[in-house]
Amino acid sequence: MTGCLQSGMLRHRPFGGVIALIKKVLRGYTQTVHCDDRFVVIGFANYLIVNVYLPCSGTKDCESLCSSILADVNSWRKQLIECNFKMAGDLNNDLDPCDSVASYSCCLHRCGEHSIGPRKLH
Repeated sequence: MTGCLQSGMLRHRPFGGVIALIKKVLRGYTQTVHCDDRFVVIGFANYLIVNVYLPCSGTKDCESLCSSILADVNSWRKQLIECNFKMAGDLNNDLDPCDSVASYSCCLHRCGEHSIGPRKLH
């Protein structure tokens, strides 16, 4: 990153990353637990909410990177075991068992259509 910054003005989006946007009225009830290049961990009430950005399946050392990222996320989950755990983001991988990265995500499962999702406001 330092080399890119020293080479001149950045154009487009040269790097990935994650962000968590929180409404001002909720900010007093949230805590930024951890922030990293590839994931952010937010505490809200009794929830641990993780926003993750995994590398694309064609990325060099993809399996190693995914393994490392998911291990780091899991360590936060274990440290705060009393919290309900929710993870979302850009996984960039197929979580079906036939995908090589799926072996690192054995503790994950997709949310069903009746879980958290868009709701009609009245």
